[in-house]
Amino acid sequence: MRAAVLHAGGVIRTVTRPTPPPTPGEVLLRVTLAGICGTDLELARGYKANAQVGCVLGHEFVGVIARRPPPLVPPVADTTATETNTDAAADAAAAAAAAAAEATAAADACPPLGTRVVAEINCVTAADAVAAAAAGPDAVAEGGGIDVDAGTTSAGRAHHPRRTVVGIGGRDGAWATYVSVPVANVHPVPDVLPDTVAVATEPFAAATAAAAVVAETLRPGGGRVAVLGAGRLGVLVALALRMALPEGRTGITVLVRSTAGSPRTARAAEVLERAAIPLAPVGGGPYAAVVDCTGGPDGVATALSLVRPTGLVVVKSTFAPPPSTSAESTARAAAPAGGLTAAHLVDLVVREVRLVGSRCGNFRVALAAATAAPVGWLDGWVSTTYDLEDAADAVAAAAVPGALKVLLRMPEAEAAASEGEGGT
Repeated sequence: MRAAVLHAGGVIRTVTRPTPPPTPGEVLLRVTLAGICGTDLELARGYKANAQVGCVLGHEFVGVIARRPPPLVPPVADTTATETNTDAAADAAAAAAAAAAEATAAADACPPLGTRVVAEINCVTAADAVAAAAAGPDAVAEGGGIDVDAGTTSAGRAHHPRRTVVGIGGRDGAWATYVSVPVANVHPVPDVLPDTVAVATEPFAAATAAAAVVAETLRPGGGRVAVLGAGRLGVLVALALRMALPEGRTGITVLVRSTAGSPRTARAAEVLERAAIPLAPVGGGPYAAVVDCTGGPDGVATALSLVRPTGLVVVKSTFAPPPSTSAESTARAAAPAGGLTAAHLVDLVVREVRLVGSRCGNFRVALAAATAAPVGWLDGWVSTTYDLEDAADAVAAAAVPGALKVLLRMPEAEAAASEGEGGT
């Protein structure tokens, strides 16, 4: 298959890679479209150090099921402690059997070949779920304090100690002809959603998660809400807020450094106008809630300056530290994340501001929200589409101000005969 791989120095090259092999509990997806987001750009700049060098990036995608999971063979439970703790050994064996049965049932419930799907990015393999169950709750607690059944839910997978993350950590991503994910992660796409909207399910899920935190905090009084940043995620967060918050009792404004002369600002304003969301320069506080989507180190400090006492700041930004090429840059890299100082933290306590980190969201919620969205709200946010062979050019285009969303179009499957192996 063809795949866009991250090399040292942030270089992206499209190369030939083996198709992922059949893996128990995992489904092979033929990717149709994949998105380039701010996290991908930060990974290329050094976010997570060199963890992804040599790997395929990409975690926003839509595709079709090309191969169903092969059967899962559960491991033999550890019985070395049987003589001294028969109850613990029996419990571990029962937990392993239950996890194996659940993995088998999930594989049996896999949608048919050719089904159009999207997939969550936090992955706990069937083998790891069974191994965690066989090890027992004490071993899992030592690994991160997550219940042994946490891998069976979206929220549990997001923080599971054994998780890998598609295109971000420990697992190849979707800038490729094919990608392999656990079958529990896939969600069929409603027929009414075109691929150009379905490909945004992952960031829209993240946006709806942030909107849910804001909505829960503001009920029942409502209040003014600001979104910092009019980039890819900022636009989706604003749209999700418009759908989640009561009309008339909550005003939503997207704040940017400047509203004049920026191609990105102009494109964002065009999309936001469809939902009657204004774009304005940073300021105009205090706000009941501020969502930081700047993708930069000073976003949190700016949000704190705009939020009212007892208000809410939701942080969505992840970013690479600045290069340490001088004493000054070294000091900046060592400074608290978000540009925060001790004075900011004291202010947060005195004014009783809630500071909440928000990363992933629920795909079922996002797909339902996208399906219910007014016509045109989620259209028009794509700047341009490149072929996978031109992935390096696509990444460069995504980094240019004015680009909201750049997509990668995957080649047709090179060998259609390979699809369907491992089950039908």
